[in-house]
Amino acid sequence: MTTFGILTSGGDAPGMNACIYWLNRFAEDNDWKTLGIQEGFVGLLRGEAVELQFNETLKRSRFGSTMLGSSRLPNFPDHAEKLKQSLVNLEIDKLAIIGGNGSLTAAKLLVSDSCSVVGIPGTIDNNVADCEESLGFDTAVTTGVKMVDGIRDAGEAIPHVFALEVLGGNDGQLAHAVAEASGADVLLIPEHSLSVEEITEKVKRAMAKYRYAIIITCEGYPNSDSVIEQVSVNVGETKRFGKIGHAQRGGQPSGRDRKLALEYALKTLEALEQNQSGRVVWQNNKAVFLSYKDFPGGTRVYEEPWRIF
Repeated sequence: MTTFGILTSGGDAPGMNACIYWLNRFAEDNDWKTLGIQEGFVGLLRGEAVELQFNETLKRSRFGSTMLGSSRLPNFPDHAEKLKQSLVNLEIDKLAIIGGNGSLTAAKLLVSDSCSVVGIPGTIDNNVADCEESLGFDTAVTTGVKMVDGIRDAGEAIPHVFALEVLGGNDGQLAHAVAEASGADVLLIPEHSLSVEEITEKVKRAMAKYRYAIIITCEGYPNSDSVIEQVSVNVGETKRFGKIGHAQRGGQPSGRDRKLALEYALKTLEALEQNQSGRVVWQNNKAVFLSYKDFPGGTRVYEEPWRIF
């Protein structure tokens, strides 16, 4: 019997559970035994896995994060051979790994003659190379927009300079999407630097229109707190600085992310049925399989037009 392993790694993201469910369901349709590897690569190193049943994974599919747990394994290449041996010990001959850039780069190192490995992009940062949309991004944007909507309600009562920090590390894609979708006044991301004077003018224009201003910044923007403090002093209004934090990694996945989970799972199973190793990505509104030799790796270069910002 074919034994199919599923592993989630790195930062968790909404839609991972939905993808685990679909992978599990399609695997059972093929009469494959499905093992859920606990706590990512660290759990694989310890040989920790449980057999999954799709009626149980279905119950968890509507929740955010990952039912399998996750982890980060420093110096991954040093552990590659031991991880391969763990796959042998668990008798896993097909493996799906859901995660971001680091996890998908690591996935390639686990390919062997006895195990096919396919990586699935799951990260709210949405920065996997050659992939237009990763699992979790849409839900994380929606979570950010809901937060801004609440801030806007408060701003209509009492004038403030509101700033909201979203996740995304040093990559501004998530912050940019939240800013556009919510109608924010200022966007602060590393890829699009603004001077304090430029930010001040944007805030003044917003406050002249509706008495408050909303700034969206990503967590990787340098010295964002002090920059926003100076801007609030310049315009003569109190600042209110908030952070969404890990709420963007949880919460019920959007319909969009659930649909992506299904499409990614289908394409993954197609590849594994043919004993292919590589990654699935989203291109031109569909899931596409790329073998590792055709995949550039690294982070997707963000070149969105700034338009209103």
